Amino acid sequence: MPNGNWILGDLFLKDFGHEGSIAKLWEMRWKFPCKLGVYPFHDGKFEDFEPIFTHLIANNINDPFSDDYTEAFLPTARNLTQQAQDLTSKDKSTARALYLRANAVFRLSRFPYIDTPLKQTAFSEQKSAYLQGASLWDVPITETIIPHAHAFNGDDNTIPLYIRKPPAPDLSQRYSSSPASTATARIIPSARVSISSVGGQPSSATSPVRRKTALRIGGIPYRQIDCSRRS
Repeated sequence: MPNGNWILGDLFLKDFGHEGSIAKLWEMRWKFPCKLGVYPFHDGKFEDFEPIFTHLIANNINDPFSDDYTEAFLPTARNLTQQAQDLTSKDKSTARALYLRANAVFRLSRFPYIDTPLKQTAFSEQKSAYLQGASLWDVPITETIIPHAHAFNGDDNTIPLYIRKPPAPDLSQRYSSSPASTATARIIPSARVSISSVGGQPSSATSPVRRKTALRIGGIPYRQIDCSRRS
């Protein structure tokens, strides 16, 4: 924020045509990305969000900073979380998808930022849903809480660290079962062929042709090379 101004400048103050109206925000800005499943609706489903915005519009709830706005999302998010929990031991793939859908709904419930106790609750439930889903991945995410020894001016006294550690590589696959020390060479037996003389007339002379192949090293298939020459 150089010179006390936001980097985006006047864009923070620009009227995009939907200020103060959830109906306009939904129709003009959010409905299309929601159908595509892109930000801020990534991991979510249109079928989860459409009834929520229908409720907001019907009840004239236009202030996203209000608890009324947040409360409109919570039943859907919590229901998706419960469905995921019920399926965790039966169908992990479906459970993972449901947890991500719940996470997406919780995320929108705390927009535009966390400034009330209810939005803080929604954020905590969002993290819980996401981590429950992430625990079902082949490579799960784990949470480690680090004490914030230098917390200052209202900082939280802990720092969460989220870790996803890939499995160690299988080094046995890096080398061929045929080491270079066992490399072999194969000689194709000499063959006698007729050599034509100048003018295209056959010559009575014959000459052996020697052909060799490249070495087979480290399990890499050899490539046959014609090393023919007259002797």
